[in-house]
Amino acid sequence: MSTNTPNYNLEKPNQDEFYDVNVQNGNMDKIDNALKTLAGEVASGVTQEDLTAIDTKLDGINQGVGEIKGKSDQIKQGVDNLNTKQDSLLLKIQNGALKQNIAIFDKPGTYTWKCPDGVTAIILTMFGGGAAGQSVTNQYDYVRNVYGGDGGFYVNRKAVQVVPGTTYQIVVGKGGAGVTPSGKTVAPGQAGGSSSAFGIICLGGATSSWSSPKEPSHPLVTKGTEPAIIDIGYNATDFALYTTPFGRPGKNTSATGATTLNLGGGGAGYGDGGNGKISSTTTVVGIGAGSGASFNVAADSGGNGIVIIEY
Repeated sequence: MSTNTPNYNLEKPNQDEFYDVNVQNGNMDKIDNALKTLAGEVASGVTQEDLTAIDTKLDGINQGVGEIKGKSDQIKQGVDNLNTKQDSLLLKIQNGALKQNIAIFDKPGTYTWKCPDGVTAIILTMFGGGAAGQSVTNQYDYVRNVYGGDGGFYVNRKAVQVVPGTTYQIVVGKGGAGVTPSGKTVAPGQAGGSSSAFGIICLGGATSSWSSPKEPSHPLVTKGTEPAIIDIGYNATDFALYTTPFGRPGKNTSATGATTLNLGGGGAGYGDGGNGKISSTTTVVGIGAGSGASFNVAADSGGNGIVIIEY
């Protein structure tokens, strides 16, 4: 006699029974119905809203993956651009294209400088001409100190705005000439000539700043140095009065005539001031610096001015 399965009640014929197609078909129908019911129960637990939410999350994930890929591509492009710029910079350095341009005017006179395209600011260094020092003879017996010339007023590497394509006038001041002394009076040397550029004027050094000091006419200009009267060389209390970032004052020299004299050195400029002297031998006077005082001969000329344009 046949039996039935415990879960779906499928009929199981005994081994001694003949095959009955109706029994087989009945079992198939029971299995089909059971699977249909199971599928319906599973489907009934998932709503359309759930499916939409799943689709939305999947779209968000896909979008996030796309954004990450996009940023990755941007980073790669940025790195490629940086490498390209680096290669270009190295090539320019190798070819000398990045060398700084400098225009130097160091001879007295009037010149022009045309601002190149793309240049809107320059770095300016400028000195007026230095003054010549005082001169006396061996008959001079008034005061012990004889002064050198002042250094020219100056601009120390200051930024100045310019207009591309504009032509600017450049003036370089001449150093003051020394004067041959006579008798018992002091022969003051000549003052230095003024230098100018971009509407800025650097006065030349005066022959005696002690008697008639002047002040700069532009905020970028620094007053010229004073002549150094220092009995023991450079150890002065007001050393800054005699020096610039580029030069030192000239040294003193002693002379004996009607009295013992202290021939002062010239104030510093773009170079060192001239030393006091007692012979006709010309001393070295730096650019824009004053020459030293002299004894029985004319003082040397002050140093010529200079204009330096960096761009």
